Amino acid sequence: MQISKRFFSVLSILVMCFFISVCVVGVHKVYANQLAPSLHTKKQPSYNADPTGRLNNNQGNKADNSNNAGTHYQPTNSFSNTIDEEASDFELALGDKKYKQVNLKDLVDLTLLVGARSLEDPMTMVDYSRVHYCQIYQDYYDNEYQWLKVIKGIKSDVEKKANDIPRHYFFRADIDLERYDPENKVFPFSDSSKLMNVGRIQFYTVAQNRKICGFTGFDALPTSFHLEPTNKIFLNEFAVDNEEELKVISALPKDFKGHKTIYAVFFVTINGFDVKNKNSKYSEYVDLLGEVDTIVYYADPFLEQPIKVAKF
Repeated sequence: MQISKRFFSVLSILVMCFFISVCVVGVHKVYANQLAPSLHTKKQPSYNADPTGRLNNNQGNKADNSNNAGTHYQPTNSFSNTIDEEASDFELALGDKKYKQVNLKDLVDLTLLVGARSLEDPMTMVDYSRVHYCQIYQDYYDNEYQWLKVIKGIKSDVEKKANDIPRHYFFRADIDLERYDPENKVFPFSDSSKLMNVGRIQFYTVAQNRKICGFTGFDALPTSFHLEPTNKIFLNEFAVDNEEELKVISALPKDFKGHKTIYAVFFVTINGFDVKNKNSKYSEYVDLLGEVDTIVYYADPFLEQPIKVAKF
């Protein structure tokens, strides 16, 4: 009888522990689902290489629309600090166009597409393979015979995806506003936020300490990307068109200088590069030519509360 009582006591403890563990796992799953992002994204395609020079894209360029794939927009600080540590496939739809968040992989492809760099240059090829084909680079670069064949595969793959390289992008700028001017119905931009007849915008920079396939920096590819707008931009104030806009901005917190911050998202279409870059073969920057299609002002850095759309 004593053994029986002990047996049932141990058994009841084990059952209780099992029940608690199931509950904890269940709560964890519910909590994780609540935090799961709701926006869909593309999965990065994976590539296989073989020494015969063939590269096979297993997933192609189609978006993965499954509910398990997703990301939120990852905000950055300003024009000069537009840095993403990971490639992003976040997109914003505007009319019938989809604009991608600027990221290194797409910008490197775009640099080749507009002719600012060429894979015929061996150093550019090495940099490009580090960005897009890191494992292939690590597996084959030290074997000259195999590397020559892999190069052929990479060039062929780039040619095939040329028509799929996005030309529409968006990037964010933080705008500091002075106190509301009721007479003119505007929030003036602070001096540091004014954009008057802009000729060149640094919109993406690779962090100096960022390791790309085990190394920092590039030998040939640019690490700083600039936009030269083909249309003129004059931005020095936010014109308030209705009471709702005034309410939203007035409710925003002030910084220590008394400024309120809104977030201007530039939607741009890239159509070329400044030919002056040809004179600096391995320059750390590239000037891309593009048109600013639209600017959308948001009240929050995560781009979830639009205030106004300004078209050009």
